[in-house]
Amino acid sequence: MFVTFQDVRFAARKLRKTLGFTTIAVVTLALGIGANTAMFSIINSVMLRPLPFQNSDRLVRVWSTEKSLVTGPSPLDARDFNKFSSTFEGLAAYDIWPKNLSGLSGDIRAEQISVGLVPAEYFKILKIQPLMGRYFTAEENDPGKNFVAALNYSFWKSHFDGDKAILGKSVRINNEPYTIVAVMPDVIPEWMETPHSKVQIWTPFAQYPNIWNPDHRGDRGFAVIGRLKHGVTLQEARADLSRVAANLSQQYPVDQGWGVDVQWLSDIRVGNLRPVLILLMGAVALILLIACANLANLLLARNSFRYREIAVQSALGASKWVLLRQLLTETLLMAAVGGTLGVILAWAACNTLERIHPVKLPQLNSITLDMNVLLFAAGISVLTSVLFGVLPSLSATRVNLATALKDSGRSATASSSRQYGRQMLAVAEMAFAVMLVIAAGLVVRSLIKFQQQQPGFQADHLLTAHLYLPRIRYSDSMKINELCRQLQERVQALPGVQSASIATQPGLPDPTYSANGWLQPFTFPGRVPEHAEDIPSVRFGLADSHYLHTTRIPLLQGRDFSDSDIGKFPRVALVNQAFVDRYMPNVNPVEKEIDIGIPGRLLGNTSTPDDQMPLKVVGVIGNVRNLGMARPPAPEIISFVYQYSSRDYNGNFKFILARTSVEPTALIPAIRNTLNQIDPDVPLALTRTVEDMMSLQAGDSRFNALLFGVFAGIGVLLAIVGVYGVTSYLVAQRTQEIAVRIALGAQQGSISWLLVKQGIFIGAVGAILGMTGAFILRQGVAKLVYGISPLDPATFLGASVLLVLCCILAVVVPIKRALRLSPVVALHEG
Repeated sequence: MFVTFQDVRFAARKLRKTLGFTTIAVVTLALGIGANTAMFSIINSVMLRPLPFQNSDRLVRVWSTEKSLVTGPSPLDARDFNKFSSTFEGLAAYDIWPKNLSGLSGDIRAEQISVGLVPAEYFKILKIQPLMGRYFTAEENDPGKNFVAALNYSFWKSHFDGDKAILGKSVRINNEPYTIVAVMPDVIPEWMETPHSKVQIWTPFAQYPNIWNPDHRGDRGFAVIGRLKHGVTLQEARADLSRVAANLSQQYPVDQGWGVDVQWLSDIRVGNLRPVLILLMGAVALILLIACANLANLLLARNSFRYREIAVQSALGASKWVLLRQLLTETLLMAAVGGTLGVILAWAACNTLERIHPVKLPQLNSITLDMNVLLFAAGISVLTSVLFGVLPSLSATRVNLATALKDSGRSATASSSRQYGRQMLAVAEMAFAVMLVIAAGLVVRSLIKFQQQQPGFQADHLLTAHLYLPRIRYSDSMKINELCRQLQERVQALPGVQSASIATQPGLPDPTYSANGWLQPFTFPGRVPEHAEDIPSVRFGLADSHYLHTTRIPLLQGRDFSDSDIGKFPRVALVNQAFVDRYMPNVNPVEKEIDIGIPGRLLGNTSTPDDQMPLKVVGVIGNVRNLGMARPPAPEIISFVYQYSSRDYNGNFKFILARTSVEPTALIPAIRNTLNQIDPDVPLALTRTVEDMMSLQAGDSRFNALLFGVFAGIGVLLAIVGVYGVTSYLVAQRTQEIAVRIALGAQQGSISWLLVKQGIFIGAVGAILGMTGAFILRQGVAKLVYGISPLDPATFLGASVLLVLCCILAVVVPIKRALRLSPVVALHEG
């Protein structure tokens, strides 16, 4: 009843005799299984594999919600969520900041690293034990007592050579000494800590002295994680926190209208990969279906040539089960070889994806082929061979002994139903391939549209870099401004620099830096809404008088900043055209005033009812893609940095921009040395050209286009092989007919048309079915396209024409073979 070693030996011998057929079948299976195995390894890594924490199925992320806005809670709200909820073992708010690291031994320069600001409960909630040392204490969350640090294991090895006596030693963060109290295991994934860089050091959660001040309850945007109590469901946790949030909204005006949501932490890992993963799952499923249809077609064609052989075996006493077992053993053996090659291809593909994936997708940093992936590959190998090998094998074992022994295997003509079935399999392959090509075409055309977008200023020869001025050294705005002036003047004086500017934003969002400007609420004098939640917010930034000249952002109306504005009041501002279109239509905005902030009386703060900051609009500038190249520009206000004495607005985070006449990256060492001469403890970070930033923003689109292009190419290749196989089989089956036609004087054109129309029929019907399928599934692709419709006629038509042409090309070799037939030899063999 079971396959024996003798069956395997016989199957291997038969497959070696038909090496061409075996190679095509194995490669077909390898491509189909390899694509699906690679895709499953990605899904396994970002969706199925447990998080690297104990009882990770109880870890959640907590969000604050207001209408369509979803953001992190404030630390005060998170504290009250933890205090008044009954479904959590613990909740902890944390944050990630880029900070300056200095004071290291040797010649190591100051550098900017990601520092995790975490409370004492953070590691306990994640159930992470220190490799050395201890947890932070609750008292170390208080400002002034927070100068302790825990090192990441990798950072400890790379910067301290794994010094076993590291505990108690000191490291300077933002020019302040921190005592090292722990070394933590390197288990927290990058996607959880920060989207773009891994945390190297943790310090207690004490970002600024007034973080626990009641006036800062509205300072939302912090990450909050929690661990549910045993047996608590996600719905119960949501209901519990919703009750707490409702009570807080009644108690604090700033919380009115804000709700709460709870999400499994493992779901955060998928992030913005979810839509593309769903589509890629569909793509590889289509590839597998094409491969399976191809395999079925190949087996049907091969078994038809073995009609006489099978009949002889049956006449000699072989039972139907023995014949079926023999044929299935051959199929299983091919599936085993194809599956093995598929796993090798998947391994190579995963290694490649780890190297080329966009920086914004850190989830793809650890794609591995574990036991689950290998079991999946084995499973689909067996499933494919059984499901699509049984029908051809059963068909081959139904033989008519008299007819089979009378006719030759080569000239035996298959029934019209069998020929029709093989044609329909080829049509199905072509339809699936058309769907793949349409999806790939839409993504590729979307990438082209994306790359054609202009940032709103002159991007070439523009360098940006980030710096942080530590508060202990730059405690007021005067010191900040002094360093910025020196740096701007010295950089602008460097050979090869045409202009330089200091600003709080790089013009275009940097995908590797989260703080690209910030939002500020604003009102117009005399037009203040009755409720704080009705006050709009706008992007807000500060820049010097060289900003427009350096970036080449066009000035559309009014004037630029001038050093003569220093000391004047109200402060001056530039607004972009998007701001004018939304908030000041049909009004000349120049010389109009804008009030930044929310009146204290709307926040329940009666002591300072008029705490807004007035600004006077002096100019209107062109729109910049300040939300990214794929999104329309948002309204924006830019104010003159040297008019600010308060560090609340003129903060310690700055960007330097330099327009050069030479290759921008060649000036990075000179700019770094210039900053080092002014302050050696302030590192230059995130140095890159604006063109590099644009390229990083297009990384997702290029990545998607590459994957869909590869999968579409595999699908088309398999479909061509399928059409070629059907046409070759047709030539073999109609050998005598074609020989007779040639003997009777038929022209080569008529013989060619006899076969070409077969390819046209398969291609045309497949194209119609494929376009129909793509139309039905258009909403899935719509999430990945930019600037074009998911029903783009040119893409649909182009994909269909391409596949029809491929069908015609696939019959070229069978046509040449048919035209070379010798009538005498063909009729003799018949």
